[in-house]
Amino acid sequence: MAAGKGLIWESSGTAKDDFVTTPSSACMSSSRILVADDDVAVLESVTWLLKENGYDVVPANGGAQCLEALERRSPDLLLLDILMPDTDGYTLLERIKGEERWRDLPVLMLSAQPPEDASVRSLGLGASDFIRKPYRPKELLARVQAQLRMGSVLRSTRQALVRTEEAPGAGPAGRRQSSQTGGHPARGHG
Repeated sequence: MAAGKGLIWESSGTAKDDFVTTPSSACMSSSRILVADDDVAVLESVTWLLKENGYDVVPANGGAQCLEALERRSPDLLLLDILMPDTDGYTLLERIKGEERWRDLPVLMLSAQPPEDASVRSLGLGASDFIRKPYRPKELLARVQAQLRMGSVLRSTRQALVRTEEAPGAGPAGRRQSSQTGGHPARGHG
């Protein structure tokens, strides 16, 4: 296991295997990830790992800096520590999920707490996933990629829904008419 202040990541024994994999698509590698953790060693190691794999990373040392960064520009993914002195991750997660502009933001919780309680509470508050510290680099990268893919699918679906709702004839009457005619606009018979 590698260490800074405490255990940061679990090693598989091969340095190259532990740190560098390639993001699965160009879309994923240009993704912006906000990492919030009060442990500087963890913050630096996660930031380094993600940057080495092509992500645009914004580090935040604690909850207050996390909120400031969110206000400046919404990321594609938030990695959020649970135990922080200024604002704990649970409180921050509730606040983020309670705001319309951030409700769909994927949040991956990081914690050294036992996963039995921490993961259940995190997921119940709206987190997308949970990973226990010390983290395994390959697993962290895989979970990051999965959450970015899901976030992208959700954004695309929402945009398509908005376009559909804004299209002419897409009001309640237009939808009723379309469903009665097999998805085609009504045609006159004559």
